[in-house]
Amino acid sequence: MPRTAKPFAYQPALLFSLVALAISISPAWAQLQFGSQKKDTKPSLWGAPKTPAMSSARMSKPVELPDIPEFSGKHQFLGGDFSVMKTGNSYNMSFSANETKQQILQWYGDALRNNKWQNIFQSDHNVGGKKNGNSCNIMVSDAHFAHARSLISISYYAENNR
Repeated sequence: MPRTAKPFAYQPALLFSLVALAISISPAWAQLQFGSQKKDTKPSLWGAPKTPAMSSARMSKPVELPDIPEFSGKHQFLGGDFSVMKTGNSYNMSFSANETKQQILQWYGDALRNNKWQNIFQSDHNVGGKKNGNSCNIMVSDAHFAHARSLISISYYAENNR
């Protein structure tokens, strides 16, 4: 008898959706606090402890990003992280949303233009730009959650003011 359905391992979008959902509802995930840091103390090739290039922390809730308003559609925070670097700070956050990919990209494109971002670029999957040394990239993909139509991934770099 021929098999008509693909095995579970060959459905990456479904697998990604299930992993993201499991992480977002995990009690351990909820206990992670913004600011907890994991130190990398593995030895280097010469035996001395490696110092991390940057410190990072998991986010238990989203942070407000300068000149990017919070998405006005129905959305849910899935997770994120924050890294402190010598030249600035890096933020990465993920959300699920009920709107379509095109609606979300249009909304963020308009938000960037309204907030005077420069070098704005937009494609079928992402939108981004630069402003005052800061940069952002917002990627949107179709989701296969029962409660969401899209996944939003925001990467934001805030340069230190010198």
